[in-house]
Formats: sequence, structure tokens, C-alpha cells
Amino acid sequence: MRLKNLKNPTRLALILTFFVLSTAFIFKHSNRKIHELENSDPKSVTVNAVLNPEKNNSNYVIQIKPEQLEKYIDYLGTFPKPALKFSRAMPTPQTGSSLPKFNPKTDLMAFIHIGKNGGTSFDKTMKITTSKLKLEYCGNKHFDWTYIEKLNFNSKKTVKPVVLLRDPVDRVISHFYFHLVMFKSRFEGFTDIDDYFGNPEIMLKTRDIWQDGQGAVSWLSGTHIANWVVKGLTHEMIENREKETILEAETVMLRAAENLRGEVAWFGFLEDQARGFEMLEDQLKISENERNFAENENDKNTEKITFKWSNKNSKNTGKVTPETRKFIEKLIPQDLWFHKYAKSLFEARYNFMKTGIWEEPIIPKLPILHCKSTRFILRCDNPAIYHQLNWNEKKMDESQRELLPKFDDKLLFHAFSETV
Repeated sequence: MRLKNLKNPTRLALILTFFVLSTAFIFKHSNRKIHELENSDPKSVTVNAVLNPEKNNSNYVIQIKPEQLEKYIDYLGTFPKPALKFSRAMPTPQTGSSLPKFNPKTDLMAFIHIGKNGGTSFDKTMKITTSKLKLEYCGNKHFDWTYIEKLNFNSKKTVKPVVLLRDPVDRVISHFYFHLVMFKSRFEGFTDIDDYFGNPEIMLKTRDIWQDGQGAVSWLSGTHIANWVVKGLTHEMIENREKETILEAETVMLRAAENLRGEVAWFGFLEDQARGFEMLEDQLKISENERNFAENENDKNTEKITFKWSNKNSKNTGKVTPETRKFIEKLIPQDLWFHKYAKSLFEARYNFMKTGIWEEPIIPKLPILHCKSTRFILRCDNPAIYHQLNWNEKKMDESQRELLPKFDDKLLFHAFSETV
């Protein structure tokens, strides 16, 4: 339901009345007092919904700060919510079975190389390992899930994607220092990471460094907007992908997690290489009935995988204040949510390899998106930020502001009307 006339006080009163009555019914608050709504954020938002006690009607007064609007709508507009689930049934490993193996005769390993996640090192490592096994390997370049879909369509072999993940905050910090070395002129003098994340203008000019989704979600959901990742993207395609990540963020996040759970044959973490490569070694072993594919005795068993490091610089993650790390966390809620789910899925897979017993991990509660950004707008509710880069195309400006409008009264009433 959309409001055609925001100046009609009767209609606004009806909308607010219906909304608040519905909220009161959900929370079963019959005492009609001020309610404090809390979420997982330590700094919880308090929203006042006061019923006039002198009249037996629904004369509610809503008191809410503009910067609290998104948290309020995200929290109330979707409550109560059932447990999250994927859009399709996931195959459940049978008790006593093992993780899926890579068959050199029928399989193709496709590596999704997420930037600054150790991908160059992984490529070097897998080039040696897969060559020994005569296993076809697709890597040494960047691509997102749309390329996996093309491989599935064009390849005669079974495509088995693999991906190396990393703590999303550490990835952003690493990406900053990588660009500082390779493309220093982009920073316009903001070479200190704390100063950089204190300036929305330079942040938006270099958004690809910290953009939410760059750590995993954009890659695994097939919504990346960079031409160095997805060849041939037009302006219209980029705009459509950007709209999807803003307007359908929940769908995009779940699709990325669903692909990780149901399609990715192996994944590991840069900060937990030992167990990750232990699983990969197990999955790369040549089974008894496939030993005839090995050319000699030395090829019959997979040797230990040794990571061939490239561009290693672990010192950079410490060159940032705790306050800046917290701010980066607010910038990348989707990647942090995905990382949390990936961690639990990793543990489930590792334990299954060890015990043969599968325990399905729970999908975490979707995050409240305190910060959202497009190519030209950064909007955060805590801290309160609304910054837009100047752009010459009026149509582009309007399109961007439509995706991320300012917090104002019109947005408040529009959000209420959309929720009812």
C-alpha cells in the first residue's frame, strides 16, 4: 500500500493506528505502557508507542528519531519471523558416509577467487596439486557465481566450486593497504586508515575497497558489479544488480548461503588453513576403484597440501584502531552474517569428516543493516551519515536517491505504509 497524499492527516492517523495496534497485538502488551524494543545490538533502540489512556480509542503517538527509522522498521516490520530456511531442499549427508570426493575423470574444480582472501596463493597451490592428480582446474582469474552457472551449462564435466574465505574486517583492511601501495593516487592524501574511514567523500570515491558483499556475498550470489569480475556488464546491468542488493538484501544473502551449503564442494578459511586443507586432502584422495587413473605409485595418494604464499602481509591488520574496526563492521553486515553462517557450516563439515555424523547448522538471524551504500550514496543510522557524491547526470542522481533516500518525515510515513 502506498500513500498518494502524505498531507492527509486522517489517512495518516489510520495508518499509524493500524500499524501500532498490530504491533501491540504481536507483542501481547495489554497494559498499554511504553515498550522498549531490543535487538542483538548492545546499543538497543527504544521506540515509544503510547496509547492515550483517557480515551477508549487508538490514538497513538509515535516518537522516533529519523536515524532510528531503519532499525525500527527492520525490527518491527518483520516480527515475528519463523526460522530461516533455504528456498530448496538441501541434500543431507548420510550417516557413515564421507565428504564429496573430486574425481579427476569426471570433475572440474572451479575456484571463486575473492579479492584479498589469499586467492593468488591458493591458485599457486592448486596448480601444483591438481596437476599431480590430473584434475581439471579453472582458476587464475576472478569471477562470481554467474560464471559458475555458465560453466555448468557449457562444461561436459561436473563443476565443483571451491572458495577460500577470510574474516571480512581483516579483508577490508588488507584491501585498503593493497590499494595504498598499488593505486595510491586514488586516496587523495588519505593514507591513514583511520582518517580514511572518517571521510565519507573519499570512502565513496573508493567504495570498492570496503563495499559490503566484496568479502563473499556478492561473489556467491552472482551480484558483483565490477567489470574485472564479470565481463561485459552494462550500466543497466550494474544498476539492476545494485537495486537487487539494496531492495532484496535478504534474498541475496540467503542465495549466497544456499550456494555455499548446496553447491560449493569445498571451502576453507585463510585463518584456519590446517583444518581446511585437511578436509581438502580428504576430498582429493583417489578412492580404491579410481586408482587406475594414477600413472605411477607416487600419484596414487594425495600428499599434504602446502600453501604457496603470495603477497603476504599480516602486519596490516593491526594498523587500525578498535573504533575504526567497529565502524568497518557496520559497513559490511551482509558479509559478517555470511561469515558467521560459513563458520558454523565449516564446523559441521569438519565434524562430519571426523565422525560420519551430520548436524545441520542453523541459519543465523539476518542482520539489521545499519549502513547501506550505492556507488554514490553512503547512508548509516548509527553513526548518522548521509553523503552523496556529486554527479552530473540528473537521472542517475534521482535513481540513486530513490534507492537510498534521506531520513525524513516522508520516508517515515512511506515506510509505515509499506509495512502495513
